[in-house]
Amino acid sequence: MALFTTLEQFPLAGVTSFLVIVLVSLFFVSGADAASVVMGTMSSRGALEPSRPVVVVWGSLTGLSAAVLLVAGGLTGLQQAAIIAAAPFVIIMLGTCAGLLKEMRDEHYVAPVPVQPRPAGPPGGAAVASGEMPASPS
Repeated sequence: MALFTTLEQFPLAGVTSFLVIVLVSLFFVSGADAASVVMGTMSSRGALEPSRPVVVVWGSLTGLSAAVLLVAGGLTGLQQAAIIAAAPFVIIMLGTCAGLLKEMRDEHYVAPVPVQPRPAGPPGGAAVASGEMPASPS
């Protein structure tokens, strides 16, 4: 609600509020679609393009679970379920961080060797240095 209260302070509040609703809806729909495709890919043994029925089932199950959580516990219940579902991932992330730190300690830094510029020869090459005229291309 704070967003809409802020938008009321600007001109064309009705238009910008409608635009915000449309954009937020598009954000959620595209995010849900991407999540359904990812879950379909994972449940289809890594197929890059899972079948449409599999994606529809995952999308329906995700939407149904979100609707049940919203009805049962409101937005707070949905937020708590998301935190509980994400908690095991914290352990994976901590392990990844520990592995990265270990590898960074084990890796030895080798300073790059500076490249020495080659000494510039006389313009036109060796023929000019010897006093001869360079051959003209004809």
